[in-house]
Amino acid sequence: MTDLLPFCLRYSSRYYDVSKPFRQGEYVYATDGCVAVRVDSAGYDVTRSVLKPDMSAMPWTSEGLDWMPWPDRSRVRAGRYDVCECGSWGCEQCAGRCITYEPNAQPIGDMYIGGCYDRIIRPLPGIEWTRRKFEMHRCVAFRFDGGIGLLMTIIVDEGAV
Repeated sequence: MTDLLPFCLRYSSRYYDVSKPFRQGEYVYATDGCVAVRVDSAGYDVTRSVLKPDMSAMPWTSEGLDWMPWPDRSRVRAGRYDVCECGSWGCEQCAGRCITYEPNAQPIGDMYIGGCYDRIIRPLPGIEWTRRKFEMHRCVAFRFDGGIGLLMTIIVDEGAV
């Protein structure tokens, strides 16, 4: 059974409570807003159920897609950002009391995903990936023994690669 807690939001959102796995219909879900995982509810002791976000609206179908093995680890710098004390990105209000944040990215095909997500997805048993489109966005679909997931891609500062 897969530990779903790493895929949950680490704090309560003012919109949805997705800080723990939850049940909708016959599935159990975990999401932080950038990654979402769906597993069969069998074997999971999750009684908490939430109506929103409606996870059935996501493109969960895995049939007919070209699945590939998860790529070898190959991290690159994704850019350089100033994160201010107030939590915003480089605002003037904090008068330069910012820390420099240099996230890393994992190439996957012709896209990039956040290194922090690669770290929690890579160890999943039987992990494979494919490209998906959700609304107007490209995303990475991944499947593993016991479940399936969707992950937003990131834009990498080409000067940092």
